[in-house]
Amino acid sequence: MSENKFGFVFLVNTLLGSGFFLLPGLAAGAGSGGYLIPLLGMPVIMYAVLLLYELSMLDFKGKLKTALKVIYSVICIVAASCAMALASLICIDVMLPGTSHVLLVGAFSLVIFIATGSKNSIQGLNRVFFLCLAVLLLSMLMTLGEIRPQRLAPTVRSPMSTLASVAPFFAGIIAVPYLARRGAKKRRITGAVVFSCIAYAALCAISIGVLGYECVSGEKYSLYVTIKSGELLLDARMLLASTAFSLVLLKPSVNLAYTAIDTLGSGKWMRAVMVLSMFILATVLESLIGAAF
Repeated sequence: MSENKFGFVFLVNTLLGSGFFLLPGLAAGAGSGGYLIPLLGMPVIMYAVLLLYELSMLDFKGKLKTALKVIYSVICIVAASCAMALASLICIDVMLPGTSHVLLVGAFSLVIFIATGSKNSIQGLNRVFFLCLAVLLLSMLMTLGEIRPQRLAPTVRSPMSTLASVAPFFAGIIAVPYLARRGAKKRRITGAVVFSCIAYAALCAISIGVLGYECVSGEKYSLYVTIKSGELLLDARMLLASTAFSLVLLKPSVNLAYTAIDTLGSGKWMRAVMVLSMFILATVLESLIGAAF
């Protein structure tokens, strides 16, 4: 896979993670026009992406370069840990009630450790991630006939506060400097951002149009996606839908962890230490999020 194609797939996979299951519910809080929220936020996100891209092209030297690499890797590890904590909470709430949080985060950490072992493994896994995302997108598109146009009135309340609530799901743009340094072109990176924003807007529009914003605004949306995925996949639907569901949730953590590890050029033991740090941080964050909600 060329660096341009890899950059596009990698960034899309990093942006369309747990937000696939949570962002429509938050956007619907803005009313029937909640599907416009990802599009309204796209100019700000694009500005941030272009800024990160240009900053990544600066040539720092010596200790400053090393310090910036370490800081950047730490930021990526924290973001990956947050994504893993959210993935674990969603999996337990929707598919695996009663499962130990520590056990699930530990399983996710093991997957991340194995997946980040080499460039070939991360490229292959991102192909699988993209396929899983396509399955879930297709399952949603098959509900287009159920949309009621009157539910999609372009009315948006409190757009700024809603934009602020969905902004964390675009934290994956932190991978832009890494992809730029690898050789991904600006148009591929901006194309991935545009694709992700449009995909989010489409998901919001379909879910609001089918269910109504009152129903989507809450915790029912994730279950709705899982059921629709199962309907698409026929006899083996629950196993395959659950696998696709879990991988889509986990892919931002994998990609951000690989970004941190590859940036530092660390060996196997340092990779183990970084994944262990993610496990500890994700476990703590999951407890805090669970206590808050």
